[in-house]
Amino acid sequence: MIKNLVGLFVGENSKKRQMGVGAFTLLSLLFLLGVIDVEVYGVLVTLIGLWTGVAFNARFTKISKKVKEIKEVMDAK
Repeated sequence: MIKNLVGLFVGENSKKRQMGVGAFTLLSLLFLLGVIDVEVYGVLVTLIGLWTGVAFNARFTKISKKVKEIKEVMDAK
């Protein structure tokens, strides 16, 4: 259940990366408008950075696995 819940927000899906970028943009806008203060902004930027970073890392991991598979196939020939 936890894996399914986490999968809604983190993964190699491009929508999840876009959500992170959108959340960062919205958070920055709220900060610039004075809705949130510096401390809250700092904490939330860190969390969103981790979230987006994990999503990008999952994608990079998938790409690197595919590259390794292709390399193994090419080396076998």
